[in-house]
Amino acid sequence: MKTRFLVCLAFIFSLVSTAQSDIKSFQNKLYELSYPANFEVNNNYQSEHISVIVSDTLHTESDVFTENLTVIFQQGVSQTLDDAKGEFLSAADAISNGNIISEQLITVHGKEAYRIQFTAEQQEYELMLIQQYIITKDYLFMLTFTGMASDFENYKEAAETMLNSFMIK
Repeated sequence: MKTRFLVCLAFIFSLVSTAQSDIKSFQNKLYELSYPANFEVNNNYQSEHISVIVSDTLHTESDVFTENLTVIFQQGVSQTLDDAKGEFLSAADAISNGNIISEQLITVHGKEAYRIQFTAEQQEYELMLIQQYIITKDYLFMLTFTGMASDFENYKEAAETMLNSFMIK
């Protein structure tokens, strides 16, 4: 009986270890986030506002869009999450065929965040986006996961992993 328990425990540990190896981590002086191993980080931006783009690497030649997470930040912001929400909703009118799917206030690693999921059209693409706003004393962080609406279910878990792992230092 004891041996069976140890074998089961070892099996469970191997599953956990395997799952953890499929996740990588990115960090800079402001924040850190986790992302699936089949995504890659591009942080070669010279802009003071775009921090990093994490893009899918498994798309095929027939796949015309690369799903991605973009982290944008702005320093010296004196607004609240309600302000950010209001600005987004007023800008939503300019989104081509945009449709809000859901919006909610959430907590991510002890920080209050506003998350909105919506569809939009860009050129010939119908996109599904999830934006997450977090405001600290010094910064506004806006994370945006963008994917093809038709493929979104395939990327939903990756999007949630990245968005939920975002931690401000």
